Order: sequence, then structure tokens, then C-alpha cells
Amino acid sequence: MILLRHLPLLVAALAACGDPSSAVPLPQGAPAAPPAVAASVDGELVLRRDLEDALARTAGGRRLGEKERARRLRVLLDRRVEAILVEARLRAEGITADAEEVEARIAARRAAHGGDEGLRRSLDATGLSLEDLRREEARESGLEQFLDRERPLRLDDAAVLRIARERHGAPTPRLEARFALILRRLPPDAGPDAEGPPRRLLDRVLALLQGGMSFEEAAEAYSEDTSRVSGGQYDFSATSALDPRLRDAVLASPIGTVTGPLRTGDGMLLLRVDGLRAELQPDESARVAQVRGQLLAAQRSERRTDYLQELRAAATVEIAEDLR
Repeated sequence: MILLRHLPLLVAALAACGDPSSAVPLPQGAPAAPPAVAASVDGELVLRRDLEDALARTAGGRRLGEKERARRLRVLLDRRVEAILVEARLRAEGITADAEEVEARIAARRAAHGGDEGLRRSLDATGLSLEDLRREEARESGLEQFLDRERPLRLDDAAVLRIARERHGAPTPRLEARFALILRRLPPDAGPDAEGPPRRLLDRVLALLQGGMSFEEAAEAYSEDTSRVSGGQYDFSATSALDPRLRDAVLASPIGTVTGPLRTGDGMLLLRVDGLRAELQPDESARVAQVRGQLLAAQRSERRTDYLQELRAAATVEIAEDLR
């Protein structure tokens, strides 16, 4: 920022517009009044009274200390300088914001602040009116259009996936099995001696299967499991959720072959594994989409900051000494 050296001339010019006889001389020794012009941005003036009005809204009637007052004025001034530069560039490029998009942005802000009252408090804290907010959102929408055209963002899919896995970890395979069983129940604490009757029955059922009876018919006739009504079938289920002994048998059995009798936590059974498949869990698509959104947001913010710095460096911006 450049010191505004011509403030006395500007102040004199503004004063000349009024009635000279109404001017009241300052008492000797009194501090000089701050200049009426806070800044000049490529020839466009920022008046101090406009900053003071915005400052009064942020204070909400509270008396501010000198340091806090000066800090807030500088923030308000920086924001106004930025607005002037962006609006000038958008006019030069012929870019206008879509009214519906602007209203959608305001609606999103309203929702984020819990409704109209929350939005009003937020605006008061920043010294903005609703109309100021509408202009601000129009500027941001237009600037985003311009930057998307001139400096499009690009993300490498492989890099996004790598970052997603660095942040959340790689998905682990989830093994699922489709199988059918014929179960004869035993109490969980039953000893080896209790296995005899169900084992002999299942041996007979196995002989029937080898003689041509279908597994589904045998399950309906001999199984004590609830799956008997569907021919003993279990659709694809996570093997991690199975009884440990049943899981081990499922993973060890050849596909399509009846094995058993086997002892599991529920009793004795005959088992036929119809299929195994592995799926990545959790599904990475949601995590990758989340990371992609975060990376794009960070790139947009960096791109905006860089461009505003370039705009400011190329402009003639003169700031009053007390607001530097």
C-alpha cells in the first residue's frame, strides 16, 4: 500500500464543495481531523464516513478501544479496496453474476447461520447490510466464473486417491460367502459324547444326497436351522460375522462340494459352499469424493488469494497514513 500524499488536496477539494462560511476553525493546539478520503483505488475514492458507518454496525453500540477501532477500520478498508478491484475487472470482462445463483448463495449462508436472525447477527459483526451481502456474493460468483475460465482447476485422480488413503487408510477386503447347510442342533456346552446321534443322522442324509436327493429337499426334511424353509440357503454374507468354526469350514470347503458332518457352535451340520467373493470395505467412492471437494476448495481459495494479490500489485492504491 502506498501512502496517500495528496490527501490535503482531496480534502480541500471536498471542502470547496460546501459553504466556506460554515467552516469552524480548529482551536490552536487541537489535533488535526483525519482526512475525509480513506483511500484512492485507481482514482476511485473510498470515503472515511462510509468506513465509519460500517464500523458503527460492527460495534453494535459498544465503545471500541483505539487499537481495536483502528484494526477494524483497516479490515473494512482492505475489503473495500478488494471489492473495487474485483468489480472493475468483472466490468472489463463483461461478467455478471446469475441472480438465482446469488440468491442460492445467500440462502446457503442463511441456513449455515440457523436462519434470518443468525444471518443478521453475522452481518452486523462484519458491518454488512443484506444488500452489501448480495453485492459481495455477486462479486464472488463473478470472480469464480472468471477464474474458472482463465485458470481452471485440475486434480489428478491418482493423487486424489493417494491422499484419500493417506487420510483415511486403504480399504480392507471383506470376504463374503454364499452357502447352504443342514443343521442338527446341540447345546453349546454339549460334549463329544452328544455328537453321536446328530452325526449318525447326518451321515444318513449325506448318503441320501449321494443317492440323488437334492440338498434343498434334504434341508427342508432334516435341518433344524431356520434356513430350512429356503432349502438351507444363505445368500452372500460377510464371513467375519459367522461362527468361527463355521467360518473356517466355509473358507476351507471346495466350492459346490458337500462337506461334513462338522461341529460348529450351533451343532452338527452338512455344508455346501456355493460361492466366495471379496469386496472393498468401506466403499472408497464417498471418501474420494470428500477429499476431492476439500482439495478443490483449497485450490479455489489459493487461486483467489493469488489473483487478488496480482490485482492489487497492478493497481494504484493510495492509503491514508493512519490506516496503513
